[in-house]
Amino acid sequence: MNEIGTPIKPAAPQGQSVANKAAETVKDGVRSAQNATDQMLDKLSSKVNDVGSQAAPLLDEAPDQARKLMQQGREALHDTSQMLKERATQASELAVGYAKDEPMKAMLIAAGVGALLMSLLVMMARSRD
Repeated sequence: MNEIGTPIKPAAPQGQSVANKAAETVKDGVRSAQNATDQMLDKLSSKVNDVGSQAAPLLDEAPDQARKLMQQGREALHDTSQMLKERATQASELAVGYAKDEPMKAMLIAAGVGALLMSLLVMMARSRD
């Protein structure tokens, strides 16, 4: 008991609680970043497909080499998209592990990354106006 008469809680459960909160904060940030990345990749893929669809009539008149190059471009975009998603998953796993090992540092990093992402979003929104 402390001087006021309330029991003193052991530090280990409180530390674990902080670690769990930090891990959740990092997970939320990673999920948010993954969602944003997925949305950007989906938009990029959609644009490539749109361009491909619009170019298809022109390509009917073009040699087979042009069709092959376009297909290779689509495949490369798909492969790159998959690779980025895999790397994002790996980064997520590393971030969660780090958050459990270093909860206070992880919370500070998460706050900094959140502020950076917010400022980037604000800048992007302003540039569209």
